[in-house]
Amino acid sequence: MKFLEKQNINIFVISDEMGIFPNGDLDFFIKNGYEDMDVISKENNYCTLHLLCKYI
Repeated sequence: MKFLEKQNINIFVISDEMGIFPNGDLDFFIKNGYEDMDVISKENNYCTLHLLCKYI
């Protein structure tokens, strides 16, 4: 972990607004320090995907 503290690392995730995917919904990632970059896909009546990033 000491090595990672000295690096500029960005973690990117894709998440749905409503939690269709098992990793967590949009609110989960925002509460855990991720920044919502933008909507990257919108499928009618299924999901709205967001790209999120966390800078560590």
